[in-house]
Amino acid sequence: MSGEVPAGPLPGLFAGVVDDDGIDLTVPVEVSSTTPEPQGPDVVAITDAIDSVVGETATVAVAPSVEYLVDPGTTYPVVVDPLTHVYPSLTFDTHAQRGVSNTDLSLGTALKLGTYNGGSDAAPAFMNWNVSELLGRDIVSASANFAATYSWSCSARGWEVQGAGVASTASRWTNQPGVSGPVVSSSETYGYSSACPARYVAVGITPIVSAWAAGGTAVVGLRVKAQSETDNFGWKYFSSAEGGNPPYLEVDYNGPPAPATDLHLTAEGESVDAAGVRWTRSAGPVASIASSDPDGNALQAGAQLTGNAHVQMTSVSSFGRAGWSMADLRGSPLVPYQVRELRVDVFDGRLWSGNQWFELA
Repeated sequence: MSGEVPAGPLPGLFAGVVDDDGIDLTVPVEVSSTTPEPQGPDVVAITDAIDSVVGETATVAVAPSVEYLVDPGTTYPVVVDPLTHVYPSLTFDTHAQRGVSNTDLSLGTALKLGTYNGGSDAAPAFMNWNVSELLGRDIVSASANFAATYSWSCSARGWEVQGAGVASTASRWTNQPGVSGPVVSSSETYGYSSACPARYVAVGITPIVSAWAAGGTAVVGLRVKAQSETDNFGWKYFSSAEGGNPPYLEVDYNGPPAPATDLHLTAEGESVDAAGVRWTRSAGPVASIASSDPDGNALQAGAQLTGNAHVQMTSVSSFGRAGWSMADLRGSPLVPYQVRELRVDVFDGRLWSGNQWFELA
């Protein structure tokens, strides 16, 4: 499979390629009186390479290893299903420093953390991010990346990252955005000398970004601070956007598939009345539905036919990234002039589409 990504270097210093009802989706189509827990696909390493470059767009070809493909334990068909990889936009950065009350520090080239004089002067840094494309997504992984340009020494000292309110040019030591939610930390320390030269450092922030995705706010804040604001060895500079190597986030996410649509019955005499009920002359039709996934995942569908408040049958089937899935209803014949409800859920290996109901008679 191939996907389009921006050509050229990654942000900063690097360059390169950038059930709810428990239906078991790993089995062939079958009629069952139970609904086992869903199981996702195997996750294996893939190789990537730039296939072609046109203008500013590169096409990257990805494939699993030959060893995986020839492994007797590998189940076919094999679907290469990359996650969606994005870089949310940095919209603002600054730091606040004790003792600096009347100066906007957002135009400086460094984001300062910690203290250099035992706590008399201390500083945390703040960044705002536009995460609108992540809202409602299933966050698989996320990291925050900072160009460490200076440190007090090469001795490792901890620093931490936490979600915050948005910062502004009015942010000061006495007017800092509030913080909330998970805290993650790192002790990577670089930028003092050739023994620990300046470089990008990364810290995993998946729980923070997951909270953002669930929270519904398009522009959010991040605070970065030294774990100790009295220890001089924790004094660090990270490059700001103005410093030429801006902070950046890397996020992998998965979105839910589209709900089932376009129900059709493969039987004679199908019709739809004014109430939306589908009528058929067949007591045991085969139903087909359509769905698609915005992330390009392979899909599977589970269908349940109900009547008189009881589940009468369950059918499971697989189909491609966009297309049709079949549900064999012959295991539970329709009763003439009696309306039955067909519930269809679509699954992409991680997320369900949500129930979609159709009425049959």
